[in-house]
Amino acid sequence: MPIIEPKDQSLKELKGLHLWHAELSSCAQRVRITLAEKNLEWQGYVIDIPKNEHATPEYQAINPKGLVPAFVDNGTLLIDSCDIIDYLDKKYPNPSLRPEGDTMEMQDWLAAADKAQTDLKLLSHEFLFRPRKDMSEDEVEDFASRHNNQVLVDFLREWQGSDQFPKEKLDAAVDRTDADFKKL
Repeated sequence: MPIIEPKDQSLKELKGLHLWHAELSSCAQRVRITLAEKNLEWQGYVIDIPKNEHATPEYQAINPKGLVPAFVDNGTLLIDSCDIIDYLDKKYPNPSLRPEGDTMEMQDWLAAADKAQTDLKLLSHEFLFRPRKDMSEDEVEDFASRHNNQVLVDFLREWQGSDQFPKEKLDAAVDRTDADFKKL
């Protein structure tokens, strides 16, 4: 679903390029890299994930999945990093990020990068975020009551429900991520 209808109608009035992102989000990072590679000027809005800004009604009116990134180009809203990258490369073709002739190759690369996100999220939460953010049961339930994305809520409950993800789950994610990076 590349382009979506915003719940926040004021987004349709925005001029220029606007990106809602989080510093450590790999999905947001690849959009920022694309914008830099294309030398495009954009207005950034940092969403503070540790403060649960992605669970606010205001942000979920921008991205109903409550994830980063969200991107607006002159009133057009996109909320998936692969869709944003594809959109940017089509709308702003110079310099092109596509291989000459074989767009299927590019789609395969984007699909592989997108598939890796589940494991990157698990590993990031375990090794980067756990030391910085411990939530009480009440905070988890408050987050769950305000967030529209049940997959993310379930992930957060599992993450906060123990001192560590099961070793087998972490090892499998490391192995898949290693294989993904070798392919990329």
